Amino acid sequence: PASRDKLRDLLRDVMIRNTRSAIDLKLPKRFATTLREEPTEGEREIYLGLKDYLRGKSLNRLTVYHLLKEAGSSPFALKQSLLRLPGEGSDREGIIRSIDRLQEVSKGRTLLDLVRKNPQEKKVIFVQYLKTMDYVTGLLRQHGAGHVTFKGAMTLEEKDAAIRRFRDEVPVLVSTESGGEGRNLQFCNTIINFDLPWNPMRIEQRIGRLHRIGQTRDVFIFNLAVRETLEDYIIEILDSKINMFEMVIGEIEPILGHLEKEEEFEEIVMEIWMNSSSDVDLRKGFESLGEALLKAKKEYLKTKVLDEDLLGRDYEI
Repeated sequence: PASRDKLRDLLRDVMIRNTRSAIDLKLPKRFATTLREEPTEGEREIYLGLKDYLRGKSLNRLTVYHLLKEAGSSPFALKQSLLRLPGEGSDREGIIRSIDRLQEVSKGRTLLDLVRKNPQEKKVIFVQYLKTMDYVTGLLRQHGAGHVTFKGAMTLEEKDAAIRRFRDEVPVLVSTESGGEGRNLQFCNTIINFDLPWNPMRIEQRIGRLHRIGQTRDVFIFNLAVRETLEDYIIEILDSKINMFEMVIGEIEPILGHLEKEEEFEEIVMEIWMNSSSDVDLRKGFESLGEALLKAKKEYLKTKVLDEDLLGRDYEI
């Protein structure tokens, strides 16, 4: 209709051409694999102990949030926070003793297998916590895997030197999220998420360190998780419901924007845990969130089709 043509012309006056279309750029594909590991007996003891501890204590919500996230990263990140909590308690001391007795970390075995495959291929290992980084680098050192670390506390000169060494000398970079911001890592095409943020946007930012303009090869993403942890549930719904890890860059944000809940995704995850009195409740809560994500993705795709019909593929706000 004429009115639609007029609207299209008016809108194009305040739109800019999409960068990718303007330079006829097509990013390589990205392929994701999630490796879910059974917890070792020691890990199972730690997780069950933490669950009982958190359910039985009147801890504030923020403390519970951090302890749960750290437990998903590594037992060693969890231990550091447990040691900082005020007061005493046999439950807490029992968890710490279980961590001290821990002989093996299930994700550590998987990480070594990935590093040993194509040993000269560059790989970035992302972690959230410095204690987890200490564990990962210690494991790599113990098994003779060349690596360099990259974290936010380093000076600019140290960061530059680390990137040069990664590019020219060693096959593995172990990085925190803050460490990798703004760095050119397109000479590498493999990401290993040793742990995962609860916020999908931060996961996307990790992937975007490698899957960006200038990348010439397909990007491979490996997500590590221990079964029946919160991270396992999060990965499951992001992967199986909306196929997040193989989406086009920038699509996850509008999908999250179509969720009916106004809370941040991390807050929704926390709410599910707080409202679950059993593993069955927890799984049901994440199943409901998965269905909500699927609905949000469908709404986003409908909006995308309407936008493209009105403006074509070459424009964005």
